[in-house]
Amino acid sequence: MIYIHTFFWLLYFVGYLIVMTPSNIYMWYLTKKGRIKERDKYIQRIIYKWARRMMKAGGAKMEVHGVENIPKDTPVLFTPNHQGMYDVPAMITGMDAPHGLVAKKEALKYPILRTWMKYLHCVFIDRENPRNAVKALNETAENIKNGYSMVIFPEGTRSRSDTVGEFKHGAFKIAQKCGCPIVPVCIDGTYRIMEANGGIKMKPGKFKVTIFEPIDVKSLSKEEFKELPERVRSMIQNQIGK
Repeated sequence: MIYIHTFFWLLYFVGYLIVMTPSNIYMWYLTKKGRIKERDKYIQRIIYKWARRMMKAGGAKMEVHGVENIPKDTPVLFTPNHQGMYDVPAMITGMDAPHGLVAKKEALKYPILRTWMKYLHCVFIDRENPRNAVKALNETAENIKNGYSMVIFPEGTRSRSDTVGEFKHGAFKIAQKCGCPIVPVCIDGTYRIMEANGGIKMKPGKFKVTIFEPIDVKSLSKEEFKELPERVRSMIQNQIGK
């Protein structure tokens, strides 16, 4: 069963990228004509379908709680924990709409995928290059100022377990910089689908996503903001397994 789901997942991942190549031309056309809102809706629809079908191909079933906690009148910064590869399709399909992600620079290796990600307002970060990392965080803040909600994984890497690692303070400075709310998100169980099976092998399973109430960064004192990463990390860790 593991190998069957792995085969179909890989087949879908590669096949869909190839089939949807003409969509890149259409997105380029909409951008050239200045029809940005139309382009944004189009790419969100494409990415949503891709992520949903990718989860189905891998046998992943998601349960989502708390969508009503996402503010409707302002862009936000989502700060989920990071258990595994399936966190990305979970964040794309489990929220109110697909949002841009702060992704590792390695994603730039995939030509068609990186084009989609750029149109979705994703930001690529090289954590080993401090100057690039600062630039990426500033770009993320600018996206939020321009009305686009963003997703960043404050751990910086996959935990591959149900233990939440340290939340880096830089992720939260994005919200401080642009004054947007932070929406913590608990991802519980995605690592069991792939990472727990030796890497790329898929094992069908369920996982849960819990969206917490937004945190108004502007209302926090200097000391409260300093403690915010650990506060959010603890919230998420305490939710896992419930």
